[in-house]
Amino acid sequence: QLSFSILTKSLSNSFDLSPVSSMLDEKDFARQLEIKIWDKLSKFDWMPFEEARNYMHSKRLRNSIEWMLWSASKNRPINIPSNPGHVYKNEGYVNLGDWLGTGNIAPKDMYEYLPFDEAKRSVHKLGLTRQVEWVEYCKSGQKAGNIPGTPERAYKNKGWVNFGDWLGTRRVATREMVFRPFIEAREFARSLGLTRQVQWFEYCKSGQKPQDIPTSPRETYTNQFKSYGDWLGTGRIGNKARKYASFNDARDYARGLSLSGKLAWGKWSAAGKRPLEIPGNPRKVYKEKGWSGWADWLGTGNKHPSQKMKLYCDFFTARKYVRKLNLTSVKEFVTFCKSDKKPEFIPPWPAQTYKGQWINWIDFLGKDDLEIMNEK
Repeated sequence: QLSFSILTKSLSNSFDLSPVSSMLDEKDFARQLEIKIWDKLSKFDWMPFEEARNYMHSKRLRNSIEWMLWSASKNRPINIPSNPGHVYKNEGYVNLGDWLGTGNIAPKDMYEYLPFDEAKRSVHKLGLTRQVEWVEYCKSGQKAGNIPGTPERAYKNKGWVNFGDWLGTRRVATREMVFRPFIEAREFARSLGLTRQVQWFEYCKSGQKPQDIPTSPRETYTNQFKSYGDWLGTGRIGNKARKYASFNDARDYARGLSLSGKLAWGKWSAAGKRPLEIPGNPRKVYKEKGWSGWADWLGTGNKHPSQKMKLYCDFFTARKYVRKLNLTSVKEFVTFCKSDKKPEFIPPWPAQTYKGQWINWIDFLGKDDLEIMNEK
């Protein structure tokens, strides 16, 4: 609560307190003051309209935003209403532009719009086919002022149906469409003879699809749609819903194809010969179920260089082994590596494999013959 002194100071300019304060003690004075305050507020008079409008013109506010900010601040006098349109409704108030002195008129007050049917006939002549085209047309500055840019608001209870009706296309927004029951729609889709999902979407883009058949049946028939194989009648199952063979069974099948590598597998898989239970991307399907690489999958024995490095023995063991072969040239070593006599732990390119310990071929083969230095 405000103290007696604060009340006296804050209200002295609004009320004549001297007769009361001279006759009453502090307690009685506060009670009488409260009575005067409520009596004053109950009979409060706003500033006369003409005077209030002249006052607002002097503030030079430029638009509704500046008016709202100023009105909500402490700068607005208590006898200037925050809602002049209500207070001065029958006393001369026109609009905010007149109230602030800017002359601006809100779009909704600027024109008297044509009756709905007349406005719609004018719009039909424009030949627009989509709502986005209507929006662009309104922004172009070519639209007549007596036709609203937001007809759905202007004619909300005056004949408005939808933009298909407004533009004359009769198209209905997806959210407003009434589609055929699922069974009937599916029968129609199956009658088209399409075999793939991509063909269905191409058909939908062709403009031949009836409006009561949805483009995305998965979203429209959430609880009934199974797959596009079921929708089109092909029986095909999407990869996500497909059940694949176990890893070992699938790998045995893949090895039986005698393919040379990943590239060959890709060509074979794309040729349409792959059974449905064998995945086209086995690395993804069997990532945590046994997959260890394409060489293992196809049974080729080919391994990535990083895998091969793990199989090679250390430099000194390899050199000791090779020296016992009594090879006399690099050429003989290469021939040896190409034969089936080379063990997996001996690298075919020792100079690269043992780069940090490698000296030269004479050292590796254990021969002093200078002829070896001329070998490529």
